[in-house]
Amino acid sequence: MLIVASGYNHPAMINDMALEDWQAVMDANVRGPWLMAKEFGAALGDQGRGKKVLFVSSVRGRLGNAVGYSAYCPSKGAVDALTRVQIGRAHV
Repeated sequence: MLIVASGYNHPAMINDMALEDWQAVMDANVRGPWLMAKEFGAALGDQGRGKKVLFVSSVRGRLGNAVGYSAYCPSKGAVDALTRVQIGRAHV
């Protein structure tokens, strides 16, 4: 079983955030879990057992936040979508 509970935020309003800071949040919160799940699946191959991945997200991915989460909220929304895709329920 793989558990991914990464979380990073660089609080800033969107007009004050540098692209590099936004990318760092996306890398930590979306790219990292994606890469870990990809490698985990490849390492297990077609064994068919023990292939469980748990992504820890945030309610902010669905509800947002009033101030300073212009990268964090979208990144956690992406983790939610990645989870739905991995379980074959992208339409839910």
